[in-house]
Amino acid sequence: PDVTDPAVAALPWPAYDPATPLVEQVQRASAWIADVFGGSCEPPPDGESRPDGGPLAAVAAAGRAGPADRAHLLVCAVRAWGFAARYVVGHADPDYDAPTGHGALHPWVEVLVPGAGWRGIDPLLQLVADDTFVPVAVGRDRDDTTPWRAAVASGLEDGPPDHRLTMRRLQAQGEQ
Repeated sequence: PDVTDPAVAALPWPAYDPATPLVEQVQRASAWIADVFGGSCEPPPDGESRPDGGPLAAVAAAGRAGPADRAHLLVCAVRAWGFAARYVVGHADPDYDAPTGHGALHPWVEVLVPGAGWRGIDPLLQLVADDTFVPVAVGRDRDDTTPWRAAVASGLEDGPPDHRLTMRRLQAQGEQ
């Protein structure tokens, strides 16, 4: 990756191998992120905070990566190989045990595979994104994928509005 921060440049970034299918390499890069930054997205220790989706230098220094960080790292690795990659945020199947929580927005990455189109990889859940992933916003990075913006002129005397989203799998006709 083209990085300027020494901590980010010092990471053992996965190399591109033209003899290996691109999707397989992206899956390996996703596994590399889990190896380097841990398999789970545990919150930082007490007294220490770093927002998920911050600069990669902070991710490298902390040695931990949240869901947005993992997607950002995977986008960087794929782009460094010379392939198009984009950051996607949306909802994953509620049956997946995602640390982002049921109904919460969940990031993943899509890679433009020559001759096959855009293919999604989830670097947190270590899954290929399929039709159980519902995209809400797509962009170059997290900053491009804010799915909504709101402004409230009044009425916040009782605090901010409470919004909830519940997802469930529907059965097709004839299924039991």
